[in-house]
Amino acid sequence: MNREVIAQCINLSESWFSHRCSYLWKGIALSDEFKEMIQSCELRPLFYMNLIDLLNPKEPLTSKMLERILSYNNKEGYVILQSFCHRFLGASGFDCRIISEPEIIAERNGHIDIRITEEGKFAIIIENKLKGADFQRNQIARYIQTIKEEGFENEQIYIVILPQYQNIRIRPSVWRLPPDYKSATNADRKCGIHDDKLCWCDFPDIKLTKDEVKHCDTCVTHWYKEFADRTQILHQDFTTWLIDIEDTIPRRELNVRSAILQFADYLNGLYNTRIDQKLNKMITDFLRDKLELGNSISDWKKLNNKIAEIQELEEGLRTLRMEMSSDLIDLWHENLLKKWPMLRNEPRKSFGILIQGMWFGCWWAEESDDKDSPIWGVYCDSGTPTSRQVKIAQKIIYKSGLSNVVDEDQWMTYSNTIKGEQIVDRLYSIAEELGYLK
Repeated sequence: MNREVIAQCINLSESWFSHRCSYLWKGIALSDEFKEMIQSCELRPLFYMNLIDLLNPKEPLTSKMLERILSYNNKEGYVILQSFCHRFLGASGFDCRIISEPEIIAERNGHIDIRITEEGKFAIIIENKLKGADFQRNQIARYIQTIKEEGFENEQIYIVILPQYQNIRIRPSVWRLPPDYKSATNADRKCGIHDDKLCWCDFPDIKLTKDEVKHCDTCVTHWYKEFADRTQILHQDFTTWLIDIEDTIPRRELNVRSAILQFADYLNGLYNTRIDQKLNKMITDFLRDKLELGNSISDWKKLNNKIAEIQELEEGLRTLRMEMSSDLIDLWHENLLKKWPMLRNEPRKSFGILIQGMWFGCWWAEESDDKDSPIWGVYCDSGTPTSRQVKIAQKIIYKSGLSNVVDEDQWMTYSNTIKGEQIVDRLYSIAEELGYLK
C-alpha cells in the first residue's frame, strides 16, 4: 500500500470520527433543550418523595409490604384482597365470595414469596419478581407441589406473577417437576445444566442418553397447560388497581392509604412509568418538532437512525460513568487512608475495614447489578453473619443516622451512593466510638 492510499485511509477515518462526534454533540444539545422544556413545563414531575425508594428494599421486604396491604380488613371483610381477586382472578373462575378467614403469609413455608390460603377453598401463589430476579430451577412446579401436599386440588390453586419487566419470559423447566426435586438440592438435580436455573428441557435440541430420557419420562410436564387459565402476570394493571383500591379505603385509614399509594408509586418507579401521560404527549410533540418528523417511511427511518445515535451516545456516557465510579473508589480511599491507615483496598474496585468479621466499605464492580454507580455496604467475611454480627452492624448503622435494614445475608446491607467517603468515614468513627474498631 503506497503513501497516497494510506493518507486517504487516515483522512477517511478522521472524517468518519468527526461525523460520529458531530451527531453525538447534536444528541447532547437536544438533551439540553429537552431539559429546559421539562423544567418550564407545568406538567413536570412532582417533587420526588418515596420512602420505599429510600429503603432500597430487596424482594423479600417488598413481599412483606404487599402481605400487609392484602391483609387489611374491616367490618366488611378483607376488602383489598377481595378486590384483588375480583380484578385479576375473577376471569379465571375465582369466586371472591368464598373469602372469609384467609391466611396470608410472605416469605415462609417453602419460601413461596406470598401465599394466600383458606383450607378447603383456595390457594393463591404470588411469585415476586419485582426486582428482576430470574426464576429458579422448577420453581413454580415446586411451589404447586408444596400447596398440593397440603390438600389443595389443582382447580383450587391460582398463580400470580409480578415481574419487573412486562415481557417476561418463563422457561419450560419452571413449570416442570423432576422426580428428584426433593431428594437432590437445586444444584445437584440430575437434569440441571449450566447453572441453578436451567434444565435439559430448556434446550429442545439437546440429545439425551437413554438413562436421561428415562429420568425425564417420570417428570411432571403438564402443569404449564393445566394452570395456564389460572395464572396471571401483572404489570402496570397492578399499579392501576392499587391506585383504584386506595380511593375506596375509609378516609380515616391514612396509614393504609398512604402505604398503598407509596407502594404503587414505588412500582411505577420499577416499571419506569412515573411520567404523566399528558407529559408523555408533550415530549413526543417536542421530539417530532425538533427532529422535523412527519409520517412518511423516510421519517420513520430518520427516527430509527436517531434512536441508534442516541443509544450510542447513551452507551458512551454509561461507559464514562463506569470509569468515573472507579475513579471515585480510588479517590475516596486516598482521602480516607491518612485518617484510617488500616484500610484495605483493591484498586478501582473496593476498599474497606474489617470490623468484627464484617467489611464496612465501598465497592464497584462491572459485573454487579448496579454496575454504573459505586455502593457502600457491609459484607460478612465468613459467609452468613451471626446474630451478634447483625446486631453490631445495625447498631453502627443506626447511630450513624442511616436507615438501611441489615439482613442475615453475606451482603448484609448496601446502597448506591456518590457520597461513599462521608458515609464510611462516619461508620468507622461510630465503630471506633463503640469499641468495635481495634
